[in-house]
Amino acid sequence: DELAGVLTLGCISGFSSDLIPIALGNLRRRYPQLQVRIEEGQSSSLIRMVRRRELDAAIVTEPLTPEPGLEALLITTEPLIAIAPPDSKAQTWDEALTSHPFMRVNRLSGMGAVIDTVIRTTGLIVTDAMELDSSDVVLSMVHAGLGAGVIPAGRLKGEQGEAVQSFPFGDPPVSRRVALIERPDYERSDLSQVLYLELKRLTGDGAR
Repeated sequence: DELAGVLTLGCISGFSSDLIPIALGNLRRRYPQLQVRIEEGQSSSLIRMVRRRELDAAIVTEPLTPEPGLEALLITTEPLIAIAPPDSKAQTWDEALTSHPFMRVNRLSGMGAVIDTVIRTTGLIVTDAMELDSSDVVLSMVHAGLGAGVIPAGRLKGEQGEAVQSFPFGDPPVSRRVALIERPDYERSDLSQVLYLELKRLTGDGAR
């Protein structure tokens, strides 16, 4: 009933800015002795840190192929969308990405790998303009009219999100899977489990 200790958690940036503060606030009220330290980064580097025991667990875009020796617990799925400048004439996701310079999410990130795989398998020819580490930066660049890109649907917020043109990414539409990665022999699994269950509840996936 009373959890205590320090959980060292890695987290991809776009996810941590929204749900993590809410989840931690709820857990702090329930378990005042639970402390969480967060390090943001790209999925690939966070997974390596979990493997090297530099992190207890990490919230990442689930790898396209399973990571040997690590356990992945699905938190939620996020639809990906192609976005184009407000004045774009594009009518479809592929037209948006081929008719404007491409604002690419870092291919070393989990989401960047998913996007790159879809583009390559569909044979889409894009004109790379920038490679960026954050979907929020991609949204800002697209809103400024510098090109088109792909971001999670949940990032379409505020004035910029309402202004850009948006289309479901891929045919059929593609989503990224956000998961908690940890080692099977992880000694603080009770701490990560309460965070995992709270995130599942907040994303609406806790009942499924």
